[in-house]
Amino acid sequence: MVFGPANRFTGNNFAGYSNPATDRAIDQLNLSLRMEDQLRWWAESWRLITEDVAAIGLYHYPNPYLARKGIVGALPKHPLGNAAYQVHTRDLQ
Repeated sequence: MVFGPANRFTGNNFAGYSNPATDRAIDQLNLSLRMEDQLRWWAESWRLITEDVAAIGLYHYPNPYLARKGIVGALPKHPLGNAAYQVHTRDLQ
């Protein structure tokens, strides 16, 4: 949804980018339950966005994850997750 008076300036699409194919990919991402499907729709939506040159990444914040040997489940399950994501599922072998 494009940020503007039609939607009472709600949302975060300040640049006004609009592409029906990208919207469909993002809708499919939001409806997907399986991680493989989510990753596929993330890739498709970003492929469309970068082909349209709607967004150009100028910098990247690296997020290294460190865990002592024997810890399993230390990495986030979601590509944009953080180190605290589902920390209760971690275990020591």
